[in-house]
Amino acid sequence: NGAAADLSTRCIDGGGWTPLYYAASGGHMAAVQWLLQKGESVRKVDLTLNAQWGGTPLLASCRSGHYRLACF
Repeated sequence: NGAAADLSTRCIDGGGWTPLYYAASGGHMAAVQWLLQKGESVRKVDLTLNAQWGGTPLLASCRSGHYRLACF
């Protein structure tokens, strides 16, 4: 759909969380797949902002108990 094409996957909130970080920590497989297709990385680390919450979207999914998503 046209609205999805206009969304920015590179935005970051005040806590340093990206859309992929939210999707991974929430276990939203379809959103994670879409964001990965757009070029996001589950291993990208922002040491200044995300270290206290897991460092990467991949680790955030594990810490939230979404192991199936982490194995994707």
